[in-house]
This record gives sequence, structure tokens and C-alpha cells, in this order.
Amino acid sequence: MSPLEPRIGDSLGPETRAADTLVGREREMSELLAGLQDAMSGHGRLFLIAGEPGIGKTRLADELATEAKARGATVLWGRCWEAGGAPAYWPWVQCLRTWIGGRDLKGIADKLGAGAADVAQIIPELRDHLTDLPSLPSLDPEGARFRLFDATTALLRAAAQVQPVVLVLDDLHVADTPSVLLLRFVAREIAGSPILIVAAYRDVQLTTGHPSTAALVDVIREPTARQIQLGGLTEGDVRRFVEELMGAQLPDRLVSSVYAKTEGNPLFVGEVVRLLAHEGRLVEAEGVLALALPEMIREVIARRVEPISPQSKRVLSFASVLGREFDLDALSRVMDMESDEVLQALDEPIAARIVSEVPGALARLRFAHVLIRETLYQEITPAHRARLHRWVGEALESLYGESREPHLAELAHHFFQAAPGGDVDRAVRYARAAGDRAVRLLAYEEAVRLYRMALEALDLKRPPDEELRCALLLALGDALIRAGDGPSAKETFLHAAQSARDLRVPELLAQAALGYGGRFVWARARGDRTLTSLLEEALSSMGPKETGLRARVLARLAGALRDDADAERRDTYSRQAVEIARRLGDASTLAYALSGRSAAIWLLGNINERLAVADELLQVAERAGDRELAFEAHTHRYLSLVERGDIEAAQADLEIRERLAGELGQPAQHWNVAVAEVALAS
Repeated sequence: MSPLEPRIGDSLGPETRAADTLVGREREMSELLAGLQDAMSGHGRLFLIAGEPGIGKTRLADELATEAKARGATVLWGRCWEAGGAPAYWPWVQCLRTWIGGRDLKGIADKLGAGAADVAQIIPELRDHLTDLPSLPSLDPEGARFRLFDATTALLRAAAQVQPVVLVLDDLHVADTPSVLLLRFVAREIAGSPILIVAAYRDVQLTTGHPSTAALVDVIREPTARQIQLGGLTEGDVRRFVEELMGAQLPDRLVSSVYAKTEGNPLFVGEVVRLLAHEGRLVEAEGVLALALPEMIREVIARRVEPISPQSKRVLSFASVLGREFDLDALSRVMDMESDEVLQALDEPIAARIVSEVPGALARLRFAHVLIRETLYQEITPAHRARLHRWVGEALESLYGESREPHLAELAHHFFQAAPGGDVDRAVRYARAAGDRAVRLLAYEEAVRLYRMALEALDLKRPPDEELRCALLLALGDALIRAGDGPSAKETFLHAAQSARDLRVPELLAQAALGYGGRFVWARARGDRTLTSLLEEALSSMGPKETGLRARVLARLAGALRDDADAERRDTYSRQAVEIARRLGDASTLAYALSGRSAAIWLLGNINERLAVADELLQVAERAGDRELAFEAHTHRYLSLVERGDIEAAQADLEIRERLAGELGQPAQHWNVAVAEVALAS
């Protein structure tokens, strides 16, 4: 294994030895150590280490982590999962779980205050052991995610108060987008804390269309961030590296040939030299010159695996389907073998440094490099790969039993990969369930990916299930709105509307129309005839029966028409919405209808009715314990009171809004209050 990759095993073949010296990275290491010193002095820093596969990103981070531990810092590793199926925020979950493990959870919760409930969304162990955590307030998607990010940052700060903290986020190029967004948030907040974050990623895989590219670009622009671009080693460094690895000098021509063909990539250099040593050809340069890039490394890996027994190769193939890291129990279940048999079959790959045990993890192993896993995986034929994924999915179902909730994304991944083999239903079911869970975790971009996965799997179903397709489109549209992608959401809801028409299901058409209209009942149509025509179509298709859905469509239509010249029309719609909601006795529907009523009458100058609507909305909010809805009600009251000239009463409502904004912790609400204070003062 390359000395520029983590040394995770002790077993070596007879031809080579482990090289302990970090070669050719003195400048980069000096920069990282200076950043470590800054961080330990209370000036938080973020380093992003970029480069191609095998260039030494993880090895450099590992070297820094070792030095940080020696200086008294807490080092937390979060490794992103390149094989697919990891839950949202996975690298952060690993870091936080490591720090929380074995600590006083009650003390942690006390430090976080109300934020403990937010962190418990991604670290459920907190809620499992602390049953008295407060319930989360009802918030809009942006507000809920802000609270989660803020609470997570507070937990990191609390950890840094005990000891300086170094977080290493490895393989960030395969992280879910919410994890990258959280990194950006944390990067903005650590300037005054003893926290150092090191994130390593393959820049060659972050194309314009990659889901995390834009978010990562924003991270790089943060003031605390510094990018380190790793290139290949120089020829002199390759010579030093090879001599460290082999314990002897090699012919100049061979070193030059290795350098020329590998372009100084440390992983490639190490693998080529080991292969030549194994084959007794260390004095030859011709064998190196005959290899062609970029297939060279795959050829080298294939030839390294070739001497091991057929049974060991079979175990490695199965393991490659599980991912770079794999659990021995899961692998044994997939192969229907005893654990001892599997371990025995892994003896040869361990000796050949193809896999090794994960330090500190019981019965868990890891491929020496992600490229080794990728090469073995790509050698499996597509048909057999689908079959293996199905076997893995079934084995994991059995392994997780009734505790599948945290593993839904992993199960979705394997059954999705198996779907071409015919098991479409489980692929769709798990992808949809994983998408639903991602929404609950506020990982909206991940939910979008999973709902799209479900729809893609559903395309394989015969006969097609159009009602399920429509339901998935509605879920996808909602996730897109929450993720802030309004245009894509509208397009998705239009597809859902057409599907609902084809199915002749008015309720689905109404949901599509409301989804197209967005989250805010008061938002104007602003010339969008599609919005008003879609809402009117949904209204006429439902018939006269009084339902919560009908009340919402009426209220949303009234809000959309708030600038329409026909004031009587929107007045009628909004009155009907409120009357239906009152008769139904549903608080959520009534709140929605009252918001629509408030929007509909806003330009009519009817201050007394607007205040009455705001007061009723406040009563609904107080009965439901909904502080965000209470903030909205007090906002309506404040504006109406200012318009009436009752400044003293308006000031009282403003003070309540200020208190609620502090409790909710939302930047938008703080801004709203600040603007009102300035306006009132002038």
C-alpha cells in the first residue's frame, strides 16, 4: 500500500515493507500544521484537500490527525460512503457519534438546551436515552434546517470547549448534498472556536452536473476555508518513495519509467512497484512501459488479485458489492457461509494487503483503496451484479430485522441496483421510504435523489402503476420545494397534475395544484395563468363536498387572486374556505384558510376584519402550541395596528414577535423584527 494512503494493516508480503515517511508533501504538511496551530489557538480553520484518486489525500489527512492527537486535540473521522446507500449526514453522524459515545448525555443535552432535540433528529441515541427532550416547533423547511445546522454547530463548539477538535471528512465528493451544506454552515461559524476541519475529495469527479458541485464551490469561498491541490510527486520524490517502500535502491531507468507512466501518483507508484517485486521484475523497465494509462492501475490491481485462490476471489467480489468497508456478519449472510469460513477465505487478501481490518471496529474490514474495490466491482457482469445486490439486500433485511429505519437508504440502494433483475416492488418501496425519512431529517436534496430513484425503478414495473407514480411525483415536487428548486418543483407538479387527470382522481389533482402553488397561501399569481387555471380546474373537479382539501384549494385560489380586479371573487373563495375549515374542526386547515382570508382582504382596507382574522389565527396557534404560526398572527396584527395608527398596541405585538423570534431562532424572523423596529422608530 502506498505510504500516501492510510496504513490500516500490519501484514506485508515478502517483497515490500510499509513506508513510514510522508514523501513529497512537506509544503502541504507545513500549511496544515500552521492551520492546526491557528485552530488550537481559537481561530477555526477549514482545509479542503483536492486531487485525483490515489494522490494521497487521505494519507495527508491521516498524518495531520496523528500530529493533532499528539498535541492534545480530539480527532473525529467521518468517511463518506462511495458505494451508495448511506443515510443523510452520514460523515457528520460518524463524527458526532464518536464524540458523544461514552459521555454524559444529560450534560450534553443541558449544554445544547432546546438544540438537543434538533441534534437528536440525526443522532437518535440522544432521544433514546433522554426521554425528556422537548418537542420540535413546527417550522418551514428552511427554518427547521437552520435550527438543525445551528444546533449541530453548537454541539461541535461544546466539544471544542473540552478539547480542541479536528474533524476529518473523507471522500467528500460522494457526500450527500445536505452534508456539504452543513459543512458550509459550520465553516461560517467556527472562526472563533478551536476547531479544524479537513475535507478530502476527488476534484476530477465534481463535474458541473454533480449534485454537490455548487454547494462545494460555496464552501471553498468561505473566509475560513483554504484549498490544497495535490499533484503528482516529482521524479526525485518517487525515487525516495520507492526506496522507502523497498528498503533498497532501484535502477534509475526503472524509477524513471515508473515516474513517467504513473505521473507521480503515489498509489499507482506503490502498486506498480509491488507488482514488479511480486513478479521478480524489479530490474526491468519494459514491463512498466508496456502498461497504458488510465487502465494501468486496473491492470495492476487485477494482476495483484490473480494469484489468490478462487474462493478468496469470490469473497472479494461479494464484499465489493457491500462497499469499501464491509461487515463480516453481513458478508457471511450474503454468502450463506459461517463467519470463520469467510475469515479464512480473507486470509490471503489480508496478507496481500488487498483488505485489512478496520482499527477499533469489531468484525469490520476495508479494502486498502477505493480503486481496488471499484476494480473488483466493475469486473462483475451486470446480470450477476444485479443478483448480488438482491442477495445483499435480502441479507441486510434479515440482519436489521425490525430496526431497518436508519438503514432505509442502504436497502434502497441495493434493491434499486437489483431492480433490472425483476424485484421492482422492493426497490420502489425502500426508495420511497428512504425519501420520506430524508424529509424528516431535513435532508431535502437527498429526498429528491431517493424519490427520483423510486420513479426510475417504477419505470421497470409491468403493468405500470400510475397511481403510485402520481404519488411519487407529488412527494418529489414537495421535496424539490423544500430544497429550494422552485422551477423543477413546478414542472414536477405539472406532471403529477397530468397523471391525476389521466387517473381521474380529483384529490390527486388538487394536491398537484396546491403543490404547484407553493408553500405560501398568500403568494400572488403574478400573471401565472397556469396557477389560477390549475386551482380552478382542481376546484371544479372535486365537486361540492366539504373537505380539508377543498378548503385549502379555495384559500390558495383566494391568495393567488389577491391582485385581481374582482375583489368579490376572492372574498367569496376565502370566506368559503374559512367556513368549511371551521365546520371541519381541523386546526391546520383552519390556519391555512385564515391565512388565505387575510391575504384576500388585505387591500380592501378592512382593518377591523383583518385584526379579527389575525386574532382567530393566534387562537389556533396557541391551542396547537405552534410558535411559528403565532409569529405570523402577530405579524398580521402588527401591520394592521400600524395602519390604524395604534402605535402603542403595535409596539406590544412587536415585542411579542421579538420574543418568538428568539425562541424559534430563525434568521428570517429576526430580520423581519429588525425591519419592523426600524420602521416603527422612524
